[in-house]
Amino acid sequence: MINVHHKAILCVGKSIDQILSLERLLSVNFGQEYVIEMAENSNEAMDIIRTLSDINIDTSVLITDYMVGDMNGLELIHTIKRKHQSIKMILMASKMDIDFAQKIINHSDVYNIIKKPWDEDSLIQLVNDACHQYDTDLELSGLMSRLRVSEQQKSLILESISESIIYVNLDYEIQWKNSVADRDLLIWKASGLCYKEIYGLKENCPDCPMDQVLVTKKPYKFERKFEDDSYKLIRYFPVFDQVGQPIGMVLTLLDITEQKRAEGMSASLLEMSKHINVSESVIDMYNKAHMYLKRYFELRLMCIAGEDFDASYIEFYGEGEKSFDQNQIETLLKSLRKIIKKNRKEDYIIMNNNMGSVVAYPMNDKIMLVVIKEWIDANEVALKYINTIAEQVKSGITKINNTKKIMYQAKHDTNTSLYNREYFLEQLKGSLNNQREIVNPQNRSIALIDLNYFKEVNDNYSHIVGDDVLREIGHRLKSSVRDGDIVARMGGDEFAILFVNHDRREIVKLIKRLQKEIAKPILVDDLSITVSSSIGIVDNISKYRDFNILLKEADQAMYEAKKDKSGNGRYIFYEKSIQKKVERHNSIEMSLKTADFDDEMGLLYQPIIDLKTMKIIGFEGFLRWHSINGSSYLPREFIPIADESDEILEIGHMVMELALKAVKRIKLETGQGCFISVNLTSKELMNEKHIDGLKKSIVNNGINTNEIQIDITDRFKGNQIGLISKNINELKDFGVHVNLDDFGTGYASLVILNKMDINEIKIDASYIRKIRFEPDAYKMVKTMINLAKSMEISVTAEGVEKKEELDLLFELGCDYAQGYYFSKPVTLDEAIELRKESVSLHGIRR
Repeated sequence: MINVHHKAILCVGKSIDQILSLERLLSVNFGQEYVIEMAENSNEAMDIIRTLSDINIDTSVLITDYMVGDMNGLELIHTIKRKHQSIKMILMASKMDIDFAQKIINHSDVYNIIKKPWDEDSLIQLVNDACHQYDTDLELSGLMSRLRVSEQQKSLILESISESIIYVNLDYEIQWKNSVADRDLLIWKASGLCYKEIYGLKENCPDCPMDQVLVTKKPYKFERKFEDDSYKLIRYFPVFDQVGQPIGMVLTLLDITEQKRAEGMSASLLEMSKHINVSESVIDMYNKAHMYLKRYFELRLMCIAGEDFDASYIEFYGEGEKSFDQNQIETLLKSLRKIIKKNRKEDYIIMNNNMGSVVAYPMNDKIMLVVIKEWIDANEVALKYINTIAEQVKSGITKINNTKKIMYQAKHDTNTSLYNREYFLEQLKGSLNNQREIVNPQNRSIALIDLNYFKEVNDNYSHIVGDDVLREIGHRLKSSVRDGDIVARMGGDEFAILFVNHDRREIVKLIKRLQKEIAKPILVDDLSITVSSSIGIVDNISKYRDFNILLKEADQAMYEAKKDKSGNGRYIFYEKSIQKKVERHNSIEMSLKTADFDDEMGLLYQPIIDLKTMKIIGFEGFLRWHSINGSSYLPREFIPIADESDEILEIGHMVMELALKAVKRIKLETGQGCFISVNLTSKELMNEKHIDGLKKSIVNNGINTNEIQIDITDRFKGNQIGLISKNINELKDFGVHVNLDDFGTGYASLVILNKMDINEIKIDASYIRKIRFEPDAYKMVKTMINLAKSMEISVTAEGVEKKEELDLLFELGCDYAQGYYFSKPVTLDEAIELRKESVSLHGIRR
């Protein structure tokens, strides 16, 4: 420390950053006249005060945080005051409720309090006032000793110290006055109750009580209201010599505006409470509270704000409060929720921001906000009354919310918070009716959305996880559409959107964005789940009269979109041609429900040729269905439909039984073993019971596991890969040969090769047909064969129909081939004959 001043300001606090910031601010504004010191705890603070005193530097002002480590700020102030009465003590506090404020106000040792975070201008003014008051006290102390007054008289004068002090002699001549009195001289004059000698005049003011004070030797005081609505307390104290004779008078002037204001507020707030208690409704009660608070505060905002089930809302009561928009209040709500979450036991929160001083009362999922321009000490009086109001409002709001909740639940889906089916149909009917009455109606369209592979999510991860997925999908849908569009959950994993005033081009953009959002991975605990969507759209619905027909055609478009099994999702606009496809679909679906699979379905067998020996080494089983009603259906038609239900598991079990029996019969009648490959869908591969049933059938039929092969495709979602891979590896460990069918046509073939132990790839026929004419197809086939060889995987070419195709495949090193060039799919009897002959096909190639 450098002893260049005679006075010091000491800052005490636990937060180093806070104290450093305070030191910098005080150094800039007071550093030329005062030594600025810092202390981290009470002991250090008292040591600094003693050290400063030893070098003749008086501590004028001490600024302490409420929490200073070994004791709180009030205890520190009380301790220091015992030895250093003159130091002006300022307390910093981050939170001020009624009890705390009352405690501080009643604490005579505290000069003033300031709320953190502090306003720099307010803090500087407060410190400046404290320094000035310290100097005034020193001057008054000197004056007292010059007057040789008793300790009792000195205490009387010290007690009377306020903002303005004047000492006059018996001739009413000013002997001494403080600098604040100079500022307030006009106020003294306006009081009209003191001698004009004070202002340089010799005549007395009429009715002046000063003579009476000297005669009675008793103090005199009165209150006066001035034109600027301020209140002053004016007091006269006689001063006596040692023998009790008057020698002069001390006049003091105290500003009691805030005190009078608080008293007025107390009376009015009590009156307000009486009115509120007899209010018939929460709105009436709120309006009365608003009226009283606006009268006594610079009220900027009073409202209820929060989450109203599915959206933020703000309810205003009273006029003149819409200067803050919804975004401002919602931003405030976010910060308040965090504070409330940390202070759950607090009845209310007080904070300052750019809106003003905010008092927030938690009300379950809502918050009552009272925002005033600036918080001052007198406002503390109102807090307990506002708190009472808030409790009653909370009760009323709860009743209102119960009614709202019933109305909300009638329109909304409980899981996703989207509109429900009933509300959507109501809006759709209204939209159709309104459209017919308008000459140039808006273009309105609907989209029905179905989630692909969602049933597997429920089956494999539980309905609880499924509900989480639906909630996230609902949120993504709602976030992706425009204001005015209506999004609803129709039930299960189906959703609907009513688009308002969009042309077809805009709808396509929106649908693509929706499908992209839906397809993003969904994190549920430690799971990453991916689903896609199939969407059916009906554009420009104004031409419809019956909403049932409209929904039916949107539904037909959606099911047409679901036929795409790539797993990426598809959207289709309804067209008349879809009707025939839908009728065909419905016919197959109905036939599947009534079909006798054992009597109506069977296998045909296409030979698979080893290109090294040109001999038959096995057959692929092709399922055929000839319905009892005379219709025939191809697998590409009925397998996807059966795959939507558990019928595929029954069909798959039947196919496996037929293949196993065929293997046994071929071996029995030819004396030569061979394999038969059959296709398994993703639903079969994901069903562990079905996989166990297949293994049991192989054992029960006495077949070697290498005599049955499984063909799979890559058309399943990423979140299915884990379970499918597990079941495939289980089949592999059991000894079953697994082939990746239609290789090159999907999007996940390489992922499958990387994640699953595959024995063989089967190159799709679409590449083989182009291999002679398209260089890119030839390069692709060559790449696939080379890739397989590098991974020690064998290769079968499907759909070989020409000798030239066979020659190219032979040159590229393909292992096996099948197709019409060798044989079409044949019956089991024909397959046995082919195998009996053990035909060598070298002659065919030559």
